[in-house]
Amino acid sequence: MAPISWNAMALSLEQDQEAHLLEFFNCPSTFGEAIMRLKHNLYYFRISYSIVILFILFTSLLWNPLAIVVFTIFFFGWLVGYCCNDDPIELINCNVDCRLFLAVLWVLTLFALISTGFWLNVLVSISIGFVLAGIHALFRCTDDLYVELQ
Repeated sequence: MAPISWNAMALSLEQDQEAHLLEFFNCPSTFGEAIMRLKHNLYYFRISYSIVILFILFTSLLWNPLAIVVFTIFFFGWLVGYCCNDDPIELINCNVDCRLFLAVLWVLTLFALISTGFWLNVLVSISIGFVLAGIHALFRCTDDLYVELQ
């Protein structure tokens, strides 16, 4: 029996993992497929995209103490109101759609952060986050995702 090289085995595992990850990504063949992928993935990964954009926003505000305090307050609102809440949100005996609630959270968070005076940091970090989310949504295959779009 030939001795096993740990480097060769690690390289083989790494190549297998890369191949497995790359099977989920490819270019859309038509414009219609690209739009369908964008809609589907933006809906399916909306919480993940929000977390990534919030993280990018947080890192851009690290050197601004006032903005960090405001961000922390709104981040706890995000955790309690959206990320950790599995039940539908009910206001005055009406169910609130999760997409509407997400949009209101984004508007309130951005308005509060822009009012601290660091609007350029907020604008740049949000733009970077949206570009990254858009690239992922465009190139991520939807074959293995199960969700009914409403």
